[in-house]
Formats: sequence, structure tokens, C-alpha cells
Amino acid sequence: MSFRSMPSRTVLLGATALGLLVSANAQASTWSFGLMSDTQWIGNTDLANNPGTSAISIVNQVNQQFINSGVKFVIQDGDLVDSYSASNEAVRAKAAQTLYGAGIGFYPLRGNHDAPNNGTASLLAVQNLYPQMTGAGNTFGAGNFVVNAATGSYAFDYNNTRIVMLDQFTGAPTGNADPLKGTNVATQLNWLGAALSTATNPDPGVTNSFVIGHKNLIGGNHVDNLFGANPSSNPAVQNTFFQILAQNKVDAYIGGHDHMMQLDRVTSPDGATTVTQIISGSDSNKFYVPAGTAPNLNGGKTNAEQYGRTQDVLLESLYDVGYWIFTVDGATVDASYYAAASGATLQSGEYLMSVTPTPLNFREVYTVSFSYGVTAVPELSTWAMMLVGFAGLAVAGSLAKRARAVA
Repeated sequence: MSFRSMPSRTVLLGATALGLLVSANAQASTWSFGLMSDTQWIGNTDLANNPGTSAISIVNQVNQQFINSGVKFVIQDGDLVDSYSASNEAVRAKAAQTLYGAGIGFYPLRGNHDAPNNGTASLLAVQNLYPQMTGAGNTFGAGNFVVNAATGSYAFDYNNTRIVMLDQFTGAPTGNADPLKGTNVATQLNWLGAALSTATNPDPGVTNSFVIGHKNLIGGNHVDNLFGANPSSNPAVQNTFFQILAQNKVDAYIGGHDHMMQLDRVTSPDGATTVTQIISGSDSNKFYVPAGTAPNLNGGKTNAEQYGRTQDVLLESLYDVGYWIFTVDGATVDASYYAAASGATLQSGEYLMSVTPTPLNFREVYTVSFSYGVTAVPELSTWAMMLVGFAGLAVAGSLAKRARAVA
């Protein structure tokens, strides 16, 4: 596991009054939800524990962490399996039964590995395995479902928090200079705005919101993203997307795809809007590194630099298996990242883990806070503690635990 040092200062992002960053004990009782990243398993080793090209050995251990923490539901941001088939998806769906048995909901999203040829057949298969994606079956307390029947995107509310799961894989790829143009979210902007708006989609109690996709606004590793083949794709669509998130005070956009963890701030092509992005990490057996570093040299540039975009990376953690727990306290959300060393080694350009460690020893790495679109990351003293902690992984949990900025 590694952790790259970022600027050593408190960073407050957004225009909301600083007082909103302080958790108020007088608010309604706290509750939490979990975030799981890609669960692919590739290669020919340890298949008995990881059938169906899915990292079931990791899923089972992360599920138990969610159960131990008492989360209300779990979301996954795509790539449930490495190689799509109905039978492989069924293997992954069976592993979610552990959560259901504990009274915890599970809300998945397709990734590119779940969506061959970007057609609707795989969408219908996945929705059949997870009827909660359309608001059917046992939704474990979630409500106000809004479904985009044409694309499979869906939104729901739990308590005072709105979750939008954005599926980008129903468009047909095009053969022009942007071969992934057909898989961007251009046709879903109106739906997204309506799903997020409490005026169009009424719920006066909603104070927090998150938008989840598989691909990122700008990837740490992958150049393809939510809008097409690279960060310069479809700038007008990007500008509108960023504006929609800002106007609806979305706390963060969350994506997977990169098999690494980053917390960053991404600015729209026109420079008018900045959005907080979480690249969730990896719950698979493969891991990547940021563009611009070996073995992904990319001319020594990040993807943002390569395409003239602005992306400020605040936090980063590599080569680890990780998950998130979001604790909601009224209008404030604390997002805690937990990680375990994977022991992955570089193999043909990817860092791969051949056998899942049992148990995975998860430690809390840090906590960031969101409130009405404002984000806080750890201050100077906390940075120092975390860096020392990661020099000696055995004590990282005690040094970095519950680190947060105080307004």
C-alpha cells in the first residue's frame, strides 16, 4: 500500500458557510451506507474462491465489514464481474445475499465489463438479478425510485440522502474520432437534472446527494471517461453536467473503473464549475497507478495535463483493497476510506493479486466531510500523522483514525 503526499494544509472546497462543516449532535440520529468498487477477478489462480470472474473472496470479506458497521445499504459503482455472462453475474448476485440476510440493501451499477456491446440485453439480465434497481422487491427502506427506462439509470432516496446511479452503457459505439461517444451521458442530462432536483422530484427532507457512475469525470489511470474517449470529449456535455451537479449541491461524483483510490477536484472545460470526485478504489484482484507514473508513463503527464484540463488531486492510495463508509448526520456526511494491503505485484502492466489474503486487515485511512457541496480534507497535523502512519503500516489505524478538518 502506498499513499502519495499532497499539499499539507486544510482544504475547504465550496461556497457554503464554514459552520456547516461542524457535525451537530442535535441533528437526527446518524446512519450510514457503504461503497464497494469493481469486483473483477482475472487470471487463472484461486478460482475456487473467486468463481464467475468475480472476486467473491474479497466481496465476502468486505460484506462482513459492512455488516459489522451496521450500514443501511451498499452501492457498487460497476464491473461486478470481469467477463459478462448471465451465469457469471448470477454468481456475483448470490454473494449479495449475505447483505440481504443482515437486513442491508445492495444497489449495483453496470460497468463496461458488465455491458458487452453496450446493449440492453445485459441491462435486463442485471436488473432481473437485482430488481431493486427498478424499485421492485425488497428495497430495505429506500424509496422515491426514479428509473430511466431507456438507459437503466436510477435514483432513490434513503432518509435525507439522494443517490443517483448513472448507467452510461446503453448507447451504440460510433466509428468517428470519438469511438466511445455513444456511451457518454449526453442523452441523460435532462433526466439527471430532474432526478436530482427536489422541485422536479419532490422530497423536502433531502439535504445530501451523490451521483455514482462507473467511469470518471477524469480518470486517474484510464483516459476514457463518463463523456467519451478522453477528457476533451464532448465539452458542452461536460459543462452542462458539471452545472447540474453544482446547481443541485451534489456532495460528490463517485466512480470506479481505475482500480485505485483518489479524492480530487475536477473543473469543467469552460472553467466555470468545479466538482468533488471520488475514485473509489479496487475490490478486485487488479490495481492500476496514475497516468504519468511508471509503468503508465503517459509522457510524464496526468490525463488532465495531457488534455489541458484542471484536476487537483487531494488524496491518493494505491495497490490496496478498499471500501468506503458514509456516515450521515443531518446535513453533514463523513466519508471514511478503509484499506488493506493487497500484496499485488506488477504483471504485464497491471498490479495483480494472485491469492486473496485471508483475512484482509482493513484499517481506516482517513475521513473527509461533506455538507451541502462543501468538502473538507485533513489539516497539516493530520497529514503529518498519516504520512508517518503509512511509513509503518501496522500503526496507520491509530495515527490516521477519524482525521478531519475542523471549521
